[in-house]
Amino acid sequence: MAIFPCSFRTHRYRGKAAHAYPALIRPSGREDRRHSRLCAAHMAELEELAGPYLAADAAGEVEPSPRATLCMGCSRFVDEVFTQFFMTTFPGGDERRDYWGILHPACRAPAWLEGLLGVSPSARPGDGVGHLPQEST
Repeated sequence: MAIFPCSFRTHRYRGKAAHAYPALIRPSGREDRRHSRLCAAHMAELEELAGPYLAADAAGEVEPSPRATLCMGCSRFVDEVFTQFFMTTFPGGDERRDYWGILHPACRAPAWLEGLLGVSPSARPGDGVGHLPQEST
């Protein structure tokens, strides 16, 4: 049994914890950061949702995503000042994956990312919207 519960729905689980370190950095310099300890099932869900923004795996080998210049919120081209999304995950042991994306300053992040960062009141546990629920406090 893991020492600490999963950050989502605070349930206990067997096995090693996976870790996610997401951040949104806005043009104003404001940062939203968080560390989440995840069970294997929630890490798999997160990696599926964040998959299009994978920038590098443990070997540093990933083709740049065609979404690299598209807003995560509205899917339109971003060519000026933007909010940046960064996330590093450790899905198992020392294995590392890095994610990167951009947003227009006026666009909202995808619901799964807001829920992961705990910045959206609309992302609550059990809402059934198909994204990770907000971390319990």
